[in-house]
Amino acid sequence: MLSRFSFVAYIKLGEAAEQLLDGLFSLTGFSAAAPELTKEQLLETAMRVDPRRYHAVSQHQKLSRCSRDEILDYLFGVDHLIDVGEGLYVSVDTTADPNAVASKISKAQTYSKLRAAVGIHQHFVVFVVGVITRPNAYVMADSINRLHDEMVEALNGPANRVRHFRLHVS
Repeated sequence: MLSRFSFVAYIKLGEAAEQLLDGLFSLTGFSAAAPELTKEQLLETAMRVDPRRYHAVSQHQKLSRCSRDEILDYLFGVDHLIDVGEGLYVSVDTTADPNAVASKISKAQTYSKLRAAVGIHQHFVVFVVGVITRPNAYVMADSINRLHDEMVEALNGPANRVRHFRLHVS
């Protein structure tokens, strides 16, 4: 069991990993999802496709007050949404906690139908490895190129799969 300090540290590391990936995605030309996936559309889809999940999350979150990105995170398990064109998306859930990877993969598999209903073709659980506060540009460039290659390979394969990727930053 994690101590309170470890739990808080992993949350902060996770937030740093998400911010790092946001920056990497924008620098490398990954397109953030287009605004056609609105907050309202996401909520409506979640209510229709998985009402149990919608109601479970709405008991803890005031979904009407959440942003689109928060809804993607809370309901769909998505930290990053990448537009690959033609109404198809790749989603990413990021973690820096090695103990959370298996759980995130399991949850991601559970939400596949929900994500597919809004055009998310593939989902990646990205485990950020290394010292996030001291990234190495060469290591990160190689890692992001490999992630891009994995995404292309995934898009050419069967839909609605959950894939695991280790993104090295140092």
